[in-house]
Amino acid sequence: MKRIHVFILFILGIILFSLFLFGDEFDKWFVSEEGLEWLRGKGAFAGLIGAGLIVADLFLPIPSPGVMAGLGQIYGWFVGGLYAALGSTVAGLCAYFIVRLMGERAAGFMAGSEELKKLRHFFEHSGAWAIALTRMLPVVPEVLCCLAGLSRMPLLTFFVALVSGTLPVSFVFAGLGSFGEEEPVTTMFLATALPFLIFPPIWFLLQRRAARAKQQ
Repeated sequence: MKRIHVFILFILGIILFSLFLFGDEFDKWFVSEEGLEWLRGKGAFAGLIGAGLIVADLFLPIPSPGVMAGLGQIYGWFVGGLYAALGSTVAGLCAYFIVRLMGERAAGFMAGSEELKKLRHFFEHSGAWAIALTRMLPVVPEVLCCLAGLSRMPLLTFFVALVSGTLPVSFVFAGLGSFGEEEPVTTMFLATALPFLIFPPIWFLLQRRAARAKQQ
């Protein structure tokens, strides 16, 4: 097994381990009226706390789409979407910098020189599309942001791609929450399930772009 695969499995292992331990509890809490009322009860700080929960999704199995929908119910689609985008953008930047700050030598050790070249080639040709298109998916965004940091993808390119993918996703989920106030639990459930429904077509598009990048 190549070292880059071990690195990816390590990231996935951390995410899946926390999901196995606490996933059901977090889902029951945040995709519920009780969780929404808890967040609403934070008053003026609800937006920042909601954004912080989205950042914490890097390490804990917090259903970020459900939190985004909750922010939409509390603040409306626009302000709620801005808070959701803030949290999601900071989360992506944290994943990027946590790995990038390990340095060039550590990157070579974790990925291997040849695989690191291939990784950098991918992010040079398709990385921005991959970052932007996968922001709505489960698990994949965290892994890609880490790999972007590992490949030392230019920060400005990464940031533009991150924001480009994050803003529409955040407004979509906040909008689901804002326009679904009569059925808040159903709305938050749908917001949480939506990423899994759109995973197949986006994955297909990414595979096609990756195949084209190899030919270049």
